This record gives sequence, structure tokens and C-alpha cells, in this order.
Amino acid sequence: MAVDAGCDPTVYSARTPKRFILYRRQDATGVSGTGVVATGVVWPDGHAALRWKADDHEAVSSTSVWSSVADMMRVHGHDGLSEIVYLDDEESSSPPERPRGRIPGPWAWPAT
Repeated sequence: MAVDAGCDPTVYSARTPKRFILYRRQDATGVSGTGVVATGVVWPDGHAALRWKADDHEAVSSTSVWSSVADMMRVHGHDGLSEIVYLDDEESSSPPERPRGRIPGPWAWPAT
């Protein structure tokens, strides 16, 4: 796999994913229930990953990846019956103080 020449994946960036819950006030389909029905993250590039809760062993859980939160909510927002509640504010979503530059490991955020 080729790496974009303008993007060095070994360079550290302070941007981190933001965690969220999908909170459903009313279950329009009768499938997922109400309250916290899923958890997820929004990546710094805007993509979102959503993981459905499965509290019992008979329930089926799945994870999906979306190009944007807006796209995800077009499908799972149920016309305003569900909302995203972010668990990380801007301050807490940043990693602890660490010098910028190269970091060890197989993967790191691309610099912007």
C-alpha cells in the first residue's frame, strides 16, 4: 500500500478521535430500544465508526464505518428521535502533553 507523499504516517499529531453515544429517545422501528443504543468514535478526518450495543447474548451487534456523522445520522437518526452525545470535549480529546515529531509504533495520525 502506497503512502500519500504529502503525508508521513509516522509524524505525531495532537488530534484524536472523539467518543460518542447514540441516544435514542423513541424507538420508531421497535428494534434497538431507547436510551444509549450505540457507541462510537468520530475520527479527525470526519469518518465515524458506530458500534451497536448488545446487552444480552442473543442480540446481534455490528460495527459500521461512515464517511461522516451526517451520513450516519441520515440513516440512524430517525428524523430527530436519536441524537449524538459527545463524551470528550476538545480539551480531554487531546493526548497528554507530548513533544511533536516522530513517534515509535506501526501507526500514528498524519500531520496536518
